[in-house]
Amino acid sequence: MADLQPRRFHYSLAKNAPRTFPELLSRAQKYSNADELTNAKRGADS
Repeated sequence: MADLQPRRFHYSLAKNAPRTFPELLSRAQKYSNADELTNAKRGADS
């Protein structure tokens, strides 16, 4: 999760704050997965 783009994630949290900690973790995981997929695709294109 170190490569997670903080701007998009923080904007999402500010726009729609999670009500529970598990919801926060779930959203963080979704952003992390999307970021990893994007990075993998960029690496495959090289």
